[in-house]
Amino acid sequence: MTEVAMVHVGRAIALTEDGQELPITHAFDDDGDDCDLDDAVACVAGPDKDGMWLQIDLRMFDGATLQ
Repeated sequence: MTEVAMVHVGRAIALTEDGQELPITHAFDDDGDDCDLDDAVACVAGPDKDGMWLQIDLRMFDGATLQ
């Protein structure tokens, strides 16, 4: 099973533990409605190398600023 290591909201990608870079295709707010990624609490990324789509709870990730 593919595990998400990091989500880059600005680039709309999810990086996996095994080095895959997956595009985030859908973003959802607290009500489950489509929204902008900046307002999302969950998203979907993929497909991964096995053709699977990943559901990501964005509340599980801490924010970080890269310089």
